[in-house]
Amino acid sequence: LFYPTVLEVDRDSILCRTETFAPVVPIIRANEEEMIDIANSTEYGLHSAIFTNDINKALKFAENLEFGGVVINDSSLFRQDNMPFGGVKKSGLGREGIKYVIEEMSISSRMVLTNMAAEMGAKNAYIRPDKKTMSKSEIPGTLTS
Repeated sequence: LFYPTVLEVDRDSILCRTETFAPVVPIIRANEEEMIDIANSTEYGLHSAIFTNDINKALKFAENLEFGGVVINDSSLFRQDNMPFGGVKKSGLGREGIKYVIEEMSISSRMVLTNMAAEMGAKNAYIRPDKKTMSKSEIPGTLTS
């Protein structure tokens, strides 16, 4: 059993290099110039959170952090099913969320039919989606010899 713990550590601490999956928050003292570098130096990147009253700083940090998601002024656990959720680096593959799950579980493919009109009785013709036929020379982008 681990009680929620906040620890002040340096940037080389094991708590800053591994995913603890425990109620532990490592705090590193740093100036603004160091913060993004320290955050991005981990090999993990699931989600991150920024707490500030300065929207310009928040956007600067959010644009430069290498994480699957950045939450401003709330827990990094914030999520909704219609939003992509997932990490970068060693923090997972792919995205969760309705759209992303459907894409992951689907196979995208295409079917191309060529020269089928001839077999259907129209020589040197192609059938358009509106079921009308057109000759090969009428198809945009088609070169005829």
